Amino acid sequence: MSARRPSPRPRIPRSLIWFFVVLIGLIVVAGVAGMIYYAGLEDVTTTK
Repeated sequence: MSARRPSPRPRIPRSLIWFFVVLIGLIVVAGVAGMIYYAGLEDVTTTK
């Protein structure tokens, strides 16, 4: 059996997948933190 190279298939590299996972996670965390921060600011301004 001759050693043949794997055919070049358009595969997404694992690093790119992890990059998107981290990016989406950061966006979600930033959105939630922003909402909490904004709500906290509104509470501060309304309780004055």
